[in-house]
Amino acid sequence: MPRYFFDIHDGEVSRDEAGMVLFSEEAARREAYSIVSRYASNPINLIMDGLVVVTVRDGPHSEVLTLRLVCQEDGLDNRARSTTTPDSTLARDRKNGANSQHS
Repeated sequence: MPRYFFDIHDGEVSRDEAGMVLFSEEAARREAYSIVSRYASNPINLIMDGLVVVTVRDGPHSEVLTLRLVCQEDGLDNRARSTTTPDSTLARDRKNGANSQHS
């Protein structure tokens, strides 16, 4: 079975040196989507650059797939973005949720 390598570009480059033995290119494609979905599930991963790229190789220099996840924000000014971080929003939502459950 072939070995596939998953390089991740998320503001920094993480080159996969170990790779993963998978049955087919389709299995490698599904793994690339799984990697991107894990990044998308945590908004902090997308705030800085707004871009995650997974490049799949089946050898040292042989790319078989490039998958890009782009997060583009329009409409909020920098002040609003810098004063409401995802962590503070999450804390506020938890507090409001806790208060509404006791009402």
